[in-house]
Amino acid sequence: MLRATVQTLSIIIATFASLHAYAATNTTLIGQSATVAPASAGSSATYTLRAKVKNRNGANILVGNTITLTLPVGGDATTITSGTFDLDSAGSPAAIPLASMTRTATSVSFPSPAAIAKNKIFRLVLNGLKNPTVPAAYTASIVTGNSSGGTNTGNKIFSYTIAAGAATKLSFSVQPTNTASRASIFPALQVTILDAIGNRVTNATNIVIIAIGTNPAAGTLAGTLSVAAVNGIATFPNLSIDNVGSGYTLPRLPPCQ
Repeated sequence: MLRATVQTLSIIIATFASLHAYAATNTTLIGQSATVAPASAGSSATYTLRAKVKNRNGANILVGNTITLTLPVGGDATTITSGTFDLDSAGSPAAIPLASMTRTATSVSFPSPAAIAKNKIFRLVLNGLKNPTVPAAYTASIVTGNSSGGTNTGNKIFSYTIAAGAATKLSFSVQPTNTASRASIFPALQVTILDAIGNRVTNATNIVIIAIGTNPAAGTLAGTLSVAAVNGIATFPNLSIDNVGSGYTLPRLPPCQ
């Protein structure tokens, strides 16, 4: 009876060892890259993400494994119009049916339409995703399921930068103040070049021209009236008006040229 009991314990131990061999295996991503086009604030863009799934113990991404992309606050994944997920440079991309996507403002999940073998590079393309409205450096993270029931637990970050859009309008960032006649207006008048949603276009060098609008005392505006913007800001350091008067105004600024 004692010998039989020992044999039974051996069988139980062997069973536990077998179960351990099939435990879920987590993976790590390497070589991540992200391309956003166009990379302008508030635009509808195409996001292309690439990475190698450094699988262990043969845990591949299978058709149907869940892929989840988490995006920064400020963009919008609900605007996605189409997408593909496939083995990078392997031919025809596998379409992600829009109906299979779960989309929120900051994430999108879907069952993988393609299998990715271990140590191969995948490519995820999402069209129509709305960029954040504030220019800045951003990160997105991705979680990929695999054939063992695990996920990628490390190195899941993709980095990209969103810039301001095209220069479309002007705004006074420093307004004129009451000043003695013929004295330079202080602080210096400043005009900022903005994109369509109000972000300063930091690389803008447009020429900005200033003039008097309402002119109650037939005054003449003197000083440097045409200034090239620096970092999206045109500064007028020496403006003055010769005639004493009340109610001078500058005209509404035109669209940026």
